[in-house]
Amino acid sequence: ARIDFYLDRVHDSLMPGNQVKFAIWGLDQHDEFYAKPDGLWITLMRQVGLSDAQINALKAKRTAIHAERVNLQQYQQLLKLVRQRMASHLTSLYAIIDSINTALSPLQLAKLSLWVENNNWCLSLLNSLFNPKD
Repeated sequence: ARIDFYLDRVHDSLMPGNQVKFAIWGLDQHDEFYAKPDGLWITLMRQVGLSDAQINALKAKRTAIHAERVNLQQYQQLLKLVRQRMASHLTSLYAIIDSINTALSPLQLAKLSLWVENNNWCLSLLNSLFNPKD
């Protein structure tokens, strides 16, 4: 559906790039992860060439990184909920539209469509009802 395209863009916008994902993961580990002499953290920091001061500065961000990782997970859950609710809403809306379409003849549907289109006050009313400024 068209809405999925836009929700996918929102999801993509929320997701950091691979390097940032790795950094977030790396800075959201238990203390033991950073203490292993031949572990991934120490090996990576040596290969990147970071000083002890730089390593400590990164590790000092662990609490903030953890909070942002939790936030990202919450946003992903909210987006999933929005996607589910939008799908449910659209299914209901399409069922209502189908029932209207079967209740009216094609000629009546065309007349109704033309009447709404030709009456600007009606369009203004509909726009104010369905597009609140809040």
